[in-house]
Amino acid sequence: MKWSLPELAVWAFHGHLADRVWDMLCPGGLEPPRTEGEWAQAWRSVEKALGRGRTFILQTGVTAGALAGKERMPPWLFPFLEKRVSLSRLGLPFTWVQILKGRWQAFPLALVTERGAHLAWALMGRIEGRPLAPGWPSWWDGAADDQAREAVSTAMSGLEDRLGPGFFFWPLLPPSQSPVVFGPSLALPVYLAGCSLDRGILPGRILSTGALGRDLSLAPVGHLRQKARLAREKGFSAVLWPVSEESRSVEVEGVEVLEAESLDHACFLCELYSPGTGKDLDHQFHCLSDPKRLASNVHLLDSRVILWKGFERRYRATLGEILRETALIDSFVYNLRRFMDDPDASGQCLENLMAPFDVRTVEEIAASRPVAALGLTEIQLTIANHDGRIEEGETWVRLGRLLDPAASRSEEGLRLKVDLMNRAFLRERHNHYDFRMELPDELMETMSYLEQFLGFRRRFSPEYISPNLGGLYGTLAQNCGFCGPARLDALRRYVHLAQDAFGNGAVPEHEEDWRRQFCYLCYALMDAGRLGEARAVLARYLGKEPSDLNAQDVEGFNRFRHGAVARFLVDSGERLPVYERWMHKHLRDTPCRHPWQLWLLNAGLYLEDPGDRAEAFCRSLDRCLRLGPTVRAMGLMPLALLRQEGHRPVEWLREKTLAILGMIRNAYGEQSHFRRLFLCSAWDEVLSTVLRHRRELFPFTYR
Repeated sequence: MKWSLPELAVWAFHGHLADRVWDMLCPGGLEPPRTEGEWAQAWRSVEKALGRGRTFILQTGVTAGALAGKERMPPWLFPFLEKRVSLSRLGLPFTWVQILKGRWQAFPLALVTERGAHLAWALMGRIEGRPLAPGWPSWWDGAADDQAREAVSTAMSGLEDRLGPGFFFWPLLPPSQSPVVFGPSLALPVYLAGCSLDRGILPGRILSTGALGRDLSLAPVGHLRQKARLAREKGFSAVLWPVSEESRSVEVEGVEVLEAESLDHACFLCELYSPGTGKDLDHQFHCLSDPKRLASNVHLLDSRVILWKGFERRYRATLGEILRETALIDSFVYNLRRFMDDPDASGQCLENLMAPFDVRTVEEIAASRPVAALGLTEIQLTIANHDGRIEEGETWVRLGRLLDPAASRSEEGLRLKVDLMNRAFLRERHNHYDFRMELPDELMETMSYLEQFLGFRRRFSPEYISPNLGGLYGTLAQNCGFCGPARLDALRRYVHLAQDAFGNGAVPEHEEDWRRQFCYLCYALMDAGRLGEARAVLARYLGKEPSDLNAQDVEGFNRFRHGAVARFLVDSGERLPVYERWMHKHLRDTPCRHPWQLWLLNAGLYLEDPGDRAEAFCRSLDRCLRLGPTVRAMGLMPLALLRQEGHRPVEWLREKTLAILGMIRNAYGEQSHFRRLFLCSAWDEVLSTVLRHRRELFPFTYR
């Protein structure tokens, strides 16, 4: 229920404030005030209507609402409150300085009395570094029965033991001479509120209830059907409680029932739930502790699950069981590779999944499962390539060569060997800015063998495909693109060969591989200045004309489609309002993964507002500097544009430029692709050179 003091003052003027007085104890409903004068007048009117004995409600409601919505409140509000509200009279052991330094979050409580179920609200706060004893208002002991006090004490002790000190539970209740809170059911919502505050998340519309033992084990509580009906009445999407015989029988239309088997399970559901996801989340949680389910479903895990704070501990424990059962390892690695090949998959998620696999672990796996070990090596090399981490990539290339003889005894091992060779070429050439048409003998021999094998198989099965060969052709198409517009015809030929090897779009599982070749051709045509042809090829890549795109299409793009569209809009000068809206919406939330740093660069070039341009260039630079040398070198482009448009101080620009130049010298040497930059006499001349020679320094898909 939304409320504001001026609105309540109107109700008070008409003599009906009693109808709205309890709304003040709903902190999330407080509307930010407009002016101090208006509020001061409204405060006096409401205070007078309440009478001296009930101003506790006004002071509690406004203070709690202001703290819960602190970022939305005007700066004058807290000095205003400090003059009118005595925190000690509210039972709070803080000064105003202390309470404002804390973090506060509102959460709901389902209370049941002999008059039925009703909703109350509370705040969970945290004053960092300050142990609080007790961690609740001075009047709480008189407002709760023994079970309720014990429940809150158990939850607060658990929070301190697991997350550290400083938590404070502030129930927003009217003054009472006798207990108004009964039973042990507050323990779970209080604990979950503390976890949510600690992790900086706002849970979905969930109403939770449940008891905790001293060991923080979950225990069931009663009145579940009443609480589920209360949740529906108050607009909550779900109820969360410990699983029990009673809980299994509760069904209330319009409300999802989330049953937790443990406190970790409850925290997981509370943190990740959104309407309609309850059953899927429950399935994924149990995948994390079941080796067979995890091996079979690792590529289907939701990104929110993989990024969940509690993921690593459960994942590593179950992974240990998978690695002890050799029958599961192959399935697990196969599905990890499927995750890697998904262009929509999160790079951070893939890194989280691969974090346990260092060189020693992969070598240990190779003793019994060399093919799986080679598959893990390929994934780690792919991650290193995407992030431009060339030294790390070399580590995985060396390991792959050591594993090759044992793994190549099987057909799958041979396929992995080809894929690893392909990715090693990308690392050795493109990640090193070594752009030339000469190809290694081993790669040429392998390609010749695969071509002969494909020809042989197609004599008997004309529709036979060769993804390995398609991947090699695609890499060689990219190599032609990096070697410049003079190699456009050769690039076209490799694109055609790659698309044929992938099945020309007729094989669903390789349709994206087939379509990706249009992306390479589009970039090459843009580099050649053939924008009309590039537009037609971009339409093939996207599946429709850019001018026909709608918001739903754009939301469905993977990162490579976004990169191509942004670059085309910059090179062509075309305006695309539907895409511009998407740019504005996501300018500040792009992941740190290639090619988002280039998408941000092109977004800055496309957008017209100076503030948006500066924001985009700065974020592009930030993404570049957080990745490996290949990507860090690209940071010279946003730096040059920031200097050109005067968006940053000269000393800041100088420092960043010299840092990137030093990195390039260490990674590639002065006689490398970037040698013209080392001929410059000053840092600002370097940035001017980058602007003049951007096409040569950062060709094809590198800008």
